[in-house]
Amino acid sequence: MRDKIYDQLKNMSEHQLMHVWTERCNTLDYFDEHIYEMDCFDEFMHGQKPIEIARIVLISDFNPNDLYFRFNSMGDVISFDKISDAIDFDELCDDIIDFKEIFDDLIDEYLLEVPDHD
Repeated sequence: MRDKIYDQLKNMSEHQLMHVWTERCNTLDYFDEHIYEMDCFDEFMHGQKPIEIARIVLISDFNPNDLYFRFNSMGDVISFDKISDAIDFDELCDDIIDFKEIFDDLIDEYLLEVPDHD
């Protein structure tokens, strides 16, 4: 059954995947794993000194032309064009199974088939 959930997640559109990942991060308080659209970059950098912004993007795997970004554990910015490149599908799948009761609405919305825990 886990493989079926994994396959369903892998076959979602980027938009759906972003929604599922964001719900997971918000619900489980995994705020350090959030993914943001590049349009929000200025908002995150507001108040930073230009030299600090330059340092962050210089030492990071960052391209302002990408569609999305996130922060790594060191606070550096990593950018990418596909949500699926930044998501740990195994972790997402496990969380959906382990916290099935919490994700009921999300499971119903995307018709995910999640086994009951024994």
